[in-house]
Amino acid sequence: IIGASVNAVAIEIINRIETIVGKGNYSFVIMRSSYDFRNNHSVKVIQNGRSLSRKEMRKELEALDYVLLPYNRKKYKISASGAFCDALNGEIPMLMLDSPLLKYYNKQKIGWQFSNVDDMVDFIVGILRDESTQMLEENEEIKRNIKRLKEIQREYNKKEIINIL
Repeated sequence: IIGASVNAVAIEIINRIETIVGKGNYSFVIMRSSYDFRNNHSVKVIQNGRSLSRKEMRKELEALDYVLLPYNRKKYKISASGAFCDALNGEIPMLMLDSPLLKYYNKQKIGWQFSNVDDMVDFIVGILRDESTQMLEENEEIKRNIKRLKEIQREYNKKEIINIL
């Protein structure tokens, strides 16, 4: 999980996964949060009283296997969070709830999208219990898709800037 704020859905997902899976070789990384996670053994909060530099942020992103986007369709109908942009830039597969904008981008298969929290939790638990070869291959395909999407977007942006000028 990355981003400046952690919403109630993210907290619910973390608590449910900790209850189901228990302690294990996994962690949820949160860049900054005012929520008290002291009772959550799987949470690592990167909070040093200041914003992270781009270099520090990139280092933390490189260590992530997935980015969790627990944003519902009401809040993110036509916009996305900075976490979404950071995941794209870092070419990190995303686990996202159903929203029109994320659905639009996921046509390129940049991650997995879920219609509800239960399905998302079940999927994450499956990953934590058995990181199969098929899942690792799918992750690599998704990373290639994200890279391709970034290249397409970069070319589109160049054309738009030239048109503006």
